[in-house]
Amino acid sequence: FNNRSINCPSTYAWVFPGGTPATSTDASPTVTFAAAGTYMVSLVAKNSNGDSDPKNFTVQVQGAALVIPYSETFASGIPAAWGVLNPDGRQTWTTDANTLLKDGSRGTAVVMPFATYAAVGQRDSLQSPTLDLRNQPLASLRFDLAYAPTDQLGTDNDSLAVVAYLACTKTKLGQVYLKSAAAGLATTLPRNGTIYSPSSTSQWRQENVDLGAFLGKQIYL
Repeated sequence: FNNRSINCPSTYAWVFPGGTPATSTDASPTVTFAAAGTYMVSLVAKNSNGDSDPKNFTVQVQGAALVIPYSETFASGIPAAWGVLNPDGRQTWTTDANTLLKDGSRGTAVVMPFATYAAVGQRDSLQSPTLDLRNQPLASLRFDLAYAPTDQLGTDNDSLAVVAYLACTKTKLGQVYLKSAAAGLATTLPRNGTIYSPSSTSQWRQENVDLGAFLGKQIYL
């Protein structure tokens, strides 16, 4: 971790739940996390005027790269190896265990319940584990989605994007999918501000995304 505190701090108090060490007073400590997953880290810096407010960080630790083909149904929730990045700490990616699924059964689906969320411009991320696309002749992403806009007028222009990053360096490789309420995302009619859940199997649609541009690399989405 690289300390970027300003105003001449003299002491530091880092907290790393799940990390080794779990705490540190170094300015820029080195920490190890034994398992893949999402971790919260905090820092309080102190100078002659007193303590700073705690600065909280979300850290996503990647595990070993997964060899494709790889599938995830989220039947048991969001796996620890996946990350949920929630910059403002409010509504974000979660699961609903009683969703009408594409095959007509009821089970768990990953959901984003933001119908009553008024903040504009927020982008929460559901981050995949590392995917090993080396030695692969083809690569694609398929996922099922069901989405209803939250208003008839289209003023709440929700969107869904898929972005590829190079593992380890976190270099952005490119956006491979983007649809919005105003441009092709909806699978059914608007729901006028209520939390949406599919009521028919016809409200599901499968999306196919070409990942061929990233063959030979280890990436995450």
